[in-house]
Amino acid sequence: MSLAVEAIAFEPEGGRLLTASDVARLLGMHVDWVYAQSRAERIPTVKLGRYRREAIEAWIREQER
Repeated sequence: MSLAVEAIAFEPEGGRLLTASDVARLLGMHVDWVYAQSRAERIPTVKLGRYRREAIEAWIREQER
């Protein structure tokens, strides 16, 4: 018996997790830039390769200081 795995939109308290493409659109950057910043641990990233919108927004505010 095989089990079908379905993609489930995980929604933590602050809403669904964002993809790198979502973050790229939010920041007006290329998705490759988002991946590079994630690998360099310069932007907040969930271990699953996803992003919390509130963490990205807080990061943006910190960059403005």
